[in-house]
Amino acid sequence: MNQNKDTKLTIVLFLIFVTLTFIYFLVNTSGDLDKSFLTLSTFLFALFSGFMISRQSARYGTLKKALADFDGDMSSIYRAFGYFDKNIQDEAGKIILKYYEDILKFGWDYPLKYKTTTIIDLNELTKTATAEYGTDGIKGSVVSRILFVLSGTQRVRKEIASLYTERTPALQWFVIYLLAIILASVVTLSLDSQYNIVASFVKSAFVSSIVMVLVLLKRLDGLVLFGDMVGKKSAEDTVAIIKGER
Repeated sequence: MNQNKDTKLTIVLFLIFVTLTFIYFLVNTSGDLDKSFLTLSTFLFALFSGFMISRQSARYGTLKKALADFDGDMSSIYRAFGYFDKNIQDEAGKIILKYYEDILKFGWDYPLKYKTTTIIDLNELTKTATAEYGTDGIKGSVVSRILFVLSGTQRVRKEIASLYTERTPALQWFVIYLLAIILASVVTLSLDSQYNIVASFVKSAFVSSIVMVLVLLKRLDGLVLFGDMVGKKSAEDTVAIIKGER
């Protein structure tokens, strides 16, 4: 599905580029605009868009690491239950797999939108395992380890929820859209391209690049930069471990 969206987006951007090239070639869009406006508008757009890209890229990277940490905790908990009994470990696997089936189907943010009981269920399973098998020997250390990791997953989940809500404010979007419109207008009016295919090509590429930057910013804000769901590979690896494929 994400690949289809990427393909459609590529086609749309290409059509915008071709359309603008024809317009700039056939229509006299040049005006008596001072070239200094082009320099100033380019600088301001690059400054604000660079700031937003840097901020959202850092958010994307931090979120990806937090999701990987959570997945690592789930794998660790599953393996730890193996010290009790295969049946208990299988029960833990079912609980964890249910969580990952939901996020792989509905998106990584599914637990943030809807109530899930994964951590609660694992806590209850730990109590059941303790009551049934006791805490003698290594089992005591295993229980302590499971409870420690479960408390860590709560912290990681809070971090993920915080990163999820750190969207770009509406005021910043207004500023970047305004600067994009100004820059595209200045490019259109400051360079003569009628009946000049090279100039038309350059102007069209410039304006299309502005659109691409806006798309990139929007995708970063929605945490879908590289097409696939953020953290998808890590989630799939955890599922493979529980299913015994790795």
